[in-house]
Amino acid sequence: MKKLMLSCAIILPIFINTSNLMAMPLQAAKSVLELELVEEWPMNSPASSSKEIDNIKFLSCSERPVFSETCHYQIQYDEKKMVLPKELARELEEKRALLSLETSSGGIIRYPKSDIKCRLGGPARGFRLSGVYFFDKKQSSFIERDYRVLYEEKLNCLFQVEYEPTNASAIEAAKKIREILFSQVLRDLQK
Repeated sequence: MKKLMLSCAIILPIFINTSNLMAMPLQAAKSVLELELVEEWPMNSPASSSKEIDNIKFLSCSERPVFSETCHYQIQYDEKKMVLPKELARELEEKRALLSLETSSGGIIRYPKSDIKCRLGGPARGFRLSGVYFFDKKQSSFIERDYRVLYEEKLNCLFQVEYEPTNASAIEAAKKIREILFSQVLRDLQK
């Protein structure tokens, strides 16, 4: 890639800015999945608030969860972006298809908030995965899309899970997405 960019810069030094050349194919990418590590303080606490500790976005050139060899898949964390290896992007897109299509996920349940019965002090901590979600009302073709919370996972007993797919395979796909984005990618980006 660097050799190709260098040769372009030599042939057309007046017309091409190499920094823009690198950014051009990546500009079409849009956020399709977002993983947040959330910390929520109780309402009666002096620090009563909800805040993001970490936020990782998976960017694709298509909202539809279909892998493409020509797409420049990216991860964005703390204003930094990195292009993903094709194998990792393919796995994320496969898991995203299981999670973000209504026919695969079986729909997303929203549980009512309940009284917390947990003696742990401090903030509630958990993961929240949001993304582009396709659903239909006619069971024939996907006619609507929305960006919504798809899955939540508690890290302590104070965190109340509100959203979860109904399908067990979709739950496993969400956990794998969380593992890839948080465990692997975040570690690489923080080096």
